[in-house]
Amino acid sequence: MKKLSILSFILVLLTMKYSFACGGLFCDNIQPVNQVAERIVFAQDGDNRYQMHVQIQYQGPPQQFSWMLPVPKDTEFSLSLPKLFSTLDTQFAPVFTITREAANDCSSIFDIFDADKSASDFIQYAPDEEGSAEVLSRENIGPYEKVTLQADSVEILTTWLTDNGYQVPDRAQEVLSPYIENYVFIAIKLLEGKDTGDIQPVSLHFSSPKPSIPIIPTSVAANPDMGMIVNILGSQKAIPSNYALVEINEALIDWFSQGSNYSDVVSHAIDESPNGQGFTIDYAGAHASNPFEFDPLFPESDLNVLREVSTVNDLRMDVDVLMGLLIDESDLEFIDTNSVHYLASKIFEDEYKRQIGDYDSFYSCIFQQASQGLGQESECDMIFNTAIDGAIIAERIQFEVNDVIVNLQNIFNNNPYLTRLYTTLSANEMTLDPEFSFNPDITSDVSNRRNATVYFDCESGEDLYIRLSNGNEVDLNDGVNTNLVQRENGETVRGEDQIGASLISRPLESGQAEIITDNRTTLKKRYQVSSDGCQQSPNLGLLFFAVFVMIFGLKRRSA
Repeated sequence: MKKLSILSFILVLLTMKYSFACGGLFCDNIQPVNQVAERIVFAQDGDNRYQMHVQIQYQGPPQQFSWMLPVPKDTEFSLSLPKLFSTLDTQFAPVFTITREAANDCSSIFDIFDADKSASDFIQYAPDEEGSAEVLSRENIGPYEKVTLQADSVEILTTWLTDNGYQVPDRAQEVLSPYIENYVFIAIKLLEGKDTGDIQPVSLHFSSPKPSIPIIPTSVAANPDMGMIVNILGSQKAIPSNYALVEINEALIDWFSQGSNYSDVVSHAIDESPNGQGFTIDYAGAHASNPFEFDPLFPESDLNVLREVSTVNDLRMDVDVLMGLLIDESDLEFIDTNSVHYLASKIFEDEYKRQIGDYDSFYSCIFQQASQGLGQESECDMIFNTAIDGAIIAERIQFEVNDVIVNLQNIFNNNPYLTRLYTTLSANEMTLDPEFSFNPDITSDVSNRRNATVYFDCESGEDLYIRLSNGNEVDLNDGVNTNLVQRENGETVRGEDQIGASLISRPLESGQAEIITDNRTTLKKRYQVSSDGCQQSPNLGLLFFAVFVMIFGLKRRSA
């Protein structure tokens, strides 16, 4: 059965109020927490203008992949790069590490860090004579066929989509009706011959006073505790303007497994916010460097050569340009799939297959050692004499690689501050579209580096307690943290009685946030450990002394 990460049919409304995206999943190295979540990047792009980059995750047959976006007419659609999301995850996902210290005197002092565990073929179409749907444009962009449509009714729109091989959900009438009058629709599907592995992130440029995610339509097919990571690039700290802001109780984190239950803790904490709607901040601060600053572009000189190519042999005659378009398939595991070389080579391979066909034979002929004259009737000679439009290849590399890299360089250069927000939502909690804004008065940064100290007994080596960065101390039972929470199907099944949120507040667009729930004092009292590593309890000696004084005083009075 096919499965799209949020919906098999994605709705994106980019208006004065809304903008929406479906994201994906990144599992990089062992340090960042593995957050299975939708990934969205918003970037300020001038006054009341934003870019939205979306990592699409889809599982299922490639011919059943469809994406539908209701958009205003000025929305620009283009591609993005996977590197954007992988870089943000690597640099700014939460990292949980522990430091070990002796709880008592030792002959040696241990200080152990466990950080290591831790262009397109554009075609204009005239309106259909029967008025069933007006095809404003159709173009191939990267792995996608993208069509822009306008229709007078949902029935007309969905009929056109179905007739043209696009997947349409059962509740299309309900979710599309509000947009049919004032918006056009962008629909994308994979080109013939493309697989789900060819799915590439997309970007949209649109006008809006603030970005927002209309999550309500997602409730139709959302999994319990569906994660959502929203990275916002701007000049200052971003906030959820209509969702709560939640600080988690880090005593519930599994520090010994580098925070592997982080998503469960976040879900448990956010369930304590009003209507279960809130975000926690994974990171807030300057991003320090532009991850695309030193990315090379495909050379303009090579693009100029490609623009003049009319046969395969023309290309073969310029070895430098040709080698920049080929990769050794046997070394794929060592190739940087984010490199310009790789991206350009995939475009060339795709375009060769589209214009000519058998790419494998061409590849073999290029690398065979025997030299054959063009006048001979060999298979390779026929391949080399085949016509190919190099200008189209050059246009695609310019549009899908160089222009994308330059744009990503610009949004990082123009927006020095990054806020990474994270939430999980189940279907019953998707009743309010989260909106985002900026607050110049909230200047405190949030580090993604979370550290705790584990105190152990020198003689036995047993871990006694964990001291958190806020000073709270968590007692360990035989070296085990019994405060951990675990979630299943959107519910806490272990640690249900644990306080998940340290602080819940309502952010404002100016001034400081309004406090909704403050559990910090309660947690401070709960998590106190004595010097011998035991959870503190009333001092019985003092208690007996007080009772003795009281009884002695009563006897003296009676005497």
